[in-house]
Amino acid sequence: MRSDVRDWGIDFERVAHTAVEQLRRFPEQCPQQPDGTRRFLTHRFPYLVVYLLHGDALWVLAVAHCSREPGYWVTRLEG
Repeated sequence: MRSDVRDWGIDFERVAHTAVEQLRRFPEQCPQQPDGTRRFLTHRFPYLVVYLLHGDALWVLAVAHCSREPGYWVTRLEG
């Protein structure tokens, strides 16, 4: 059974990497939120990739679990 848990970690890493690669190719695919961020829901795992577009750069602010307190990462917009 422990190998299954390790496989989940590897799968999550792949899902997160694939999500960021997709966002790099199509950065405007997610609508802009009032706070300027964009949010991409990953496949298979309930996580959002919260990101900003700044010129040609894509800044990932958080890979946030959908059940966690919403907006816990919002302080990352300051500064």
